[in-house]
Amino acid sequence: MVVRRCDAEGKDIRKERVGSAGCMVMLKPDPEVNPRREAAWFGILTWVQPEKEVRRKRARMCEIWWIYSRQHVLDVVNAGNAPDKKKLLGEIRQCDKKQAWIRSGTTMSSVFPTVF
Repeated sequence: MVVRRCDAEGKDIRKERVGSAGCMVMLKPDPEVNPRREAAWFGILTWVQPEKEVRRKRARMCEIWWIYSRQHVLDVVNAGNAPDKKKLLGEIRQCDKKQAWIRSGTTMSSVFPTVF
């Protein structure tokens, strides 16, 4: 479980917001939270560290997998300079428009489609 004491804008709030693995979270695209400063407002909270490695009542490492629209992924790839850019754009355009895209890292190589 992860406890936050701020809203999506990063402003302090009195009530604690509790999230657990698999929860969708809403965050402001901010360099501290989203290093690439991309317009991803939603993410899925995931655990990075196995529970058995964490001592009782200690913090457990987590990560946010950002959720993007198909158009956003097209825009990011189009603005980049990947060697196989045309092929990648073609593959993305063939994907279902109802898919969301999640990214767990800071490079486009970690983007993959997901149906919600």
